[in-house]
Amino acid sequence: MSEWRCLQGSSKDLRTHLELLLRKGYKIHVGCDSHQYADYTRIVSVICLRKGPNGVITYRKSQNEKPSSTIYLKLQREVIEALEIAQFVASRGFEDITVHLDINPNDKYLSNKFYQEFVNMVKGCGYKCITKPDAFAAAIADMFT
Repeated sequence: MSEWRCLQGSSKDLRTHLELLLRKGYKIHVGCDSHQYADYTRIVSVICLRKGPNGVITYRKSQNEKPSSTIYLKLQREVIEALEIAQFVASRGFEDITVHLDINPNDKYLSNKFYQEFVNMVKGCGYKCITKPDAFAAAIADMFT
């Protein structure tokens, strides 16, 4: 877990922080977003901890990969990355994880074509799923792409 950084950029022992914050009533939210540049795609993943309606404690990591050839593959990669992180966190004994997707239920947006498939993928893995416009974890990831 050492690759995770807090918002200030310093590396954190994520497990210790998760345990402390979960004991205080925070909930885990996982999100991912990506941005395609000329010769690579930057994928940013976040683990957000939230208690109540305000304030989020965020840990992030980023990686660069080959660009996706289609919007479907780009969004699918984001969903898979978010699920891998949720499963990683769950495998450490943490529960009640919500996955946030950067897809829109409104059919005027391109991502809507894949909405049901990706939501079902997350739910099929046993996680709660939040999409736009309420997917704050995906929006936070977007700030770092």
